[in-house]
Amino acid sequence: MTTWPRERLRIDRAILIAAASVLLGCAETHDCNGTGACDAGSGSDAGVGDAGLDSGSTDADAADAGHPGTCSTRLCGSGHCSVLVDERAYPRASSNNETASLVLDPSGAPVMLVEDANMGFHGFVVRRRAPADWQVTRVPSDVAIGSLALGAPGPTTFASMDGSRLDVTTLYQDVGGTLTSIATVPVQTGIRSSRLWRDAAGTLHMVAGGGLTASGDSGPLYVRYDGSFHPTTLGTPGAFAQEGTITLADDGTAWVSWIEALPSPAMGDAVLVWRSDTGATSTLTTTTGGARAGNAGAIDLAVRSTATGPELIALVTDSRTAPLAIVVGAPDGTWTRTDIIDTHGPHACPVDCTVDPASAALVRLGDDLRVLFAANFRDPADNSLRSILFTMPITGPLDEADVVLDRAGWYADSLRAVVDTCGVIHVAQEVTQIGSGDDVVRYIQLGAP
Repeated sequence: MTTWPRERLRIDRAILIAAASVLLGCAETHDCNGTGACDAGSGSDAGVGDAGLDSGSTDADAADAGHPGTCSTRLCGSGHCSVLVDERAYPRASSNNETASLVLDPSGAPVMLVEDANMGFHGFVVRRRAPADWQVTRVPSDVAIGSLALGAPGPTTFASMDGSRLDVTTLYQDVGGTLTSIATVPVQTGIRSSRLWRDAAGTLHMVAGGGLTASGDSGPLYVRYDGSFHPTTLGTPGAFAQEGTITLADDGTAWVSWIEALPSPAMGDAVLVWRSDTGATSTLTTTTGGARAGNAGAIDLAVRSTATGPELIALVTDSRTAPLAIVVGAPDGTWTRTDIIDTHGPHACPVDCTVDPASAALVRLGDDLRVLFAANFRDPADNSLRSILFTMPITGPLDEADVVLDRAGWYADSLRAVVDTCGVIHVAQEVTQIGSGDDVVRYIQLGAP
């Protein structure tokens, strides 16, 4: 049995990648999907079209592009999540400011909004038509950050911040097969990936803003759009507030979560705040263990219905105590916290892992809720850099973390995930191949073996 040293590994991403490149002598290679078909290499324009959307996919295309058809009421059939698909989605290597946004269209096919910052701020809507077949549609304006609309089915809709005008965010929608600007959003900081939702009535809910400010009027902003905009400033006046996250409950209620703290000299612990669009508010005063708001942030949020009221689950980061933590708030105001990583890392990591908060998401189907996250570490056996994708029940313990994908020679940058009605988890993951320095957008399906 190999004995793994328990060394603390907290090394900057760029240093890790550069060191591994030198040690391994890696050069960028075209990546194959395991089926004999290779992806387009860096710089390829294959599959990139204009601003028109192809809406002529057949039923067979939709079935191939979506989940495999085996339905369950639990995530991955309630057992181990196996990799059903792992393929490259965007045909070019890119340098991204924002995590690729991911939704499922009404046919069940995955759709991504990819931001490519190579020599500008380029945006592309990428749709899977069949296995290893992705249609790439150029967005008709620059995209610095943006988000597709999650939630209820509907036409492709997304918000994007123009790279040349960082104070302008535009709503786009597929109108008759063409991406069309429908409104300018009254925010100044853009709508980040997974911060835009659509309810059953077609109303859009979004959250933006945040950052270290004591003005009280520049904190997180919740915006509802039903043909006109209804903005609500969040946060305690005079507090430092970080950008929030948002989700819709099963009943359509929008819930927003953010982290804030009072400024010096009265700087207190950063607190996690939940608020619904009905005005209900809950504050956890010691959630982040003494961290300032600048060292902590809300990453993802989920809501489960219980007999006594909504149970809220927040995925947070706290750089002073743990890279990631799950906070579960009960309807009676009590809460529990589980750190994703302790001083030894998840049990499945042979050595201590580095986790980027952008590489984590909550996934839910009914009452079954788990955290999906990626960790990076250096394998002491051959000094290679490896990336592991885990799932874990939100209540822990850490020794229940389940390895679903192990990549050698790759660094995990970020991910987004959605769940279909059959319990299949769809993942957009950005990873960096050692030696290339560019992000690669991959699509992963996780389901029952």
